[in-house]
Amino acid sequence: MEQRQPHDHSTRASDRMAGEEATSPYQGPPSKRPWLPSTVGALLVVGLVIAISVLVNPLLGRYIHWRRIDFGAPVVFLGLTLALRRRWV
Repeated sequence: MEQRQPHDHSTRASDRMAGEEATSPYQGPPSKRPWLPSTVGALLVVGLVIAISVLVNPLLGRYIHWRRIDFGAPVVFLGLTLALRRRWV
């Protein structure tokens, strides 16, 4: 007399039909954005902050320290571009 094995209902690669893929809650790393939209977005933000600084600081009786902006603006621009591209922000 032959014993029957219980049928395994789990999904295995060999049991799937052609074109059928397993669904997984982990879809891998998030897709990266292209450089152009990230660069334009960072440029707009940094430009807006500089423009506000140029307009508001004299109204408050303060002078703009261009040395800080000369160093800070490119650093913030590059950091924001990278953050937007990698979807950190």
